[in-house]
Amino acid sequence: MTTTPPQAPDYISVLAHELKTPISSVKSIIDLIPHLGPTTPKQDEFIEKAIASLDKMSLLIDEVLVMSRAEHLETLTTEPCNLRLLVGEAANLVEGVAAQRNVTVEVAIPPDLPLAAGESSMLRQVFNNLLSNAVKYNQAGGTVRVTASADATHVTIAVSDTGLGIPAADVPHIFEPFYRAKTDSIKKIEGSGLGLSIVATIIQRHNGGITVASTPNVGTTFTVRLPLA
Repeated sequence: MTTTPPQAPDYISVLAHELKTPISSVKSIIDLIPHLGPTTPKQDEFIEKAIASLDKMSLLIDEVLVMSRAEHLETLTTEPCNLRLLVGEAANLVEGVAAQRNVTVEVAIPPDLPLAAGESSMLRQVFNNLLSNAVKYNQAGGTVRVTASADATHVTIAVSDTGLGIPAADVPHIFEPFYRAKTDSIKKIEGSGLGLSIVATIIQRHNGGITVASTPNVGTTFTVRLPLA
């Protein structure tokens, strides 16, 4: 009799899920501290730093879960996706941070852009990550601009910024998990190094493509191509 060995579990995903509960519990306990009695300004500072650190851990875990899902999904359930709508949602999400940094976000996508074939939740993550990075790595007073076009087989979305840019030596590695550019200006900006790896993995699962063109201190353009629905 021939038996098929069970598929190995995704240990990273299991671990990430297991970490979410204790992190949430610790954050809830810390949130209660100010309600137990008066605290000093120094204690308030420590509480604020602890909560910020827990929030960063939660964000990293969420990114790991998205990455794991994209890598281990056996079949991708595609549907006609309105990329103009998904980009608009992503632009709304970064609006607050963009305003704080005095960065202008412009979306110039024609209303008749053809629908793409994909899983909307995953593609939403792609544009959330790209626009978030475009704002985060921009310069004060800069601009993020999203444009789109289509041909007979694909829809193309370009996300451009006027930010720090990526050194040529780093460009071949930016889609690697946890890779971050080595320049001091970029290293000072907080990030997990997973965002672009998630984007590349999702686009690959959609049989699409992504390219990058960047000039240090001038800006960067990420171009995503996805098959038509």
